[in-house]
Amino acid sequence: MKYVYVKDADGFVVKKSADEIAADETIISAAEYSKLSGEDYYQEHFTHGGKCVGAGRKKQFDQPLDQKTTTHTPSSKTKLKGGVQSEHSC
Repeated sequence: MKYVYVKDADGFVVKKSADEIAADETIISAAEYSKLSGEDYYQEHFTHGGKCVGAGRKKQFDQPLDQKTTTHTPSSKTKLKGGVQSEHSC
């Protein structure tokens, strides 16, 4: 099915299939359609599509953390829920 851009007698533009065109409508180009429908304005001012500014992962630290400093060893006594202390044998 082939689609074309048409302009009616009142000046409204729409995209229709080729077999739906009425007698009072005229076929216009895609460039004229985008100008009259406001698509050009929208793409110019709102930058339709593409990557947003500031999207993606953010750096949390200036330099990567060293593996030696990030390891965690549990303490010998850990406080459990309810205030009870437990001893670990690590």
